[in-house]
Amino acid sequence: MDTFVDWLTESGLPVHRIDDYSEWLRRFETAMQALPERAKQQSVLTVLDVYRQPATAVPGSPVPAARFRAAVESAGHEIPGISRELIAKYVDDMRLLGML
Repeated sequence: MDTFVDWLTESGLPVHRIDDYSEWLRRFETAMQALPERAKQQSVLTVLDVYRQPATAVPGSPVPAARFRAAVESAGHEIPGISRELIAKYVDDMRLLGML
């Protein structure tokens, strides 16, 4: 996660790091609750309970994705890895859409 945050700051986003998980979660939930109703419905609020306790970091994904990966590859596509360049593109796209 620190790497992603580093990439976001490198893309020019102001990021305030919060070391205390409980404080971070409280602020995050408060920010999500303050969103306009449509954005709130599309946010992570409905699954926020999953994040009440920090999870142990593990390499890879805890979600099995072999069937998904096989379907994507059989359709002639590939799943891109997450990179500094991809995060920068997402930031640029969100700026163009007025989300940032």
